[in-house]
Amino acid sequence: MNRRIMKSFILAVLLILASASIAAQTTESFVKELQSTFRGYKTLQTSFIQSGNIMTGSAGKLYYKKDKKIRIELPNITIISDGVSVWNINKKENKVIISKFTGKEASLLSLPDLIEKYPAISKFTLEKTDKGYSLTLVPNEKNPSIKSAKLTCDANKSLTGIQIQNASGSSMDVRLSQTKINKEISDVLFSYTPKESVKVVDLR
Repeated sequence: MNRRIMKSFILAVLLILASASIAAQTTESFVKELQSTFRGYKTLQTSFIQSGNIMTGSAGKLYYKKDKKIRIELPNITIISDGVSVWNINKKENKVIISKFTGKEASLLSLPDLIEKYPAISKFTLEKTDKGYSLTLVPNEKNPSIKSAKLTCDANKSLTGIQIQNASGSSMDVRLSQTKINKEISDVLFSYTPKESVKVVDLR
């Protein structure tokens, strides 16, 4: 009897380990497929609605061009990055704040790195949803600017949403719609030269 119980116990443990191994392989395969899909994007343009405690209820547009060029348009704010610098333009205050691009910004500016770099330095879990998949990333860094992030995708591994919680506790939930892939986007959208009347704060 004891031998039978032991054999059953060992078999159960082996089945659990095998299931965990298959699940890990499935998640890693998903991440690679998601990265491969994103690498195929020369450009991406999409509308979005943002909720959470960072600019909740804001609707805007996102433009992405390969090599980390990003433009985010909101009603009173436009954020532009050429992959080197970031221009945060406040139309209402007629002011622009310029900073270095780090790839660790707790915002949509981090989109390329969330997909390309963060999986390698994070614990990640994959969930199957009614509309596709949900990938949660928790960075292993000691003092991460992004505490956790969740990427939601449809069945074709195309992004449909991004959730970010930063180290200070603030959060952002972005839902994407009307996404267009590999449509021509001018480089003019990813550069900015302020007029003389604009107040410039350069933090680089």
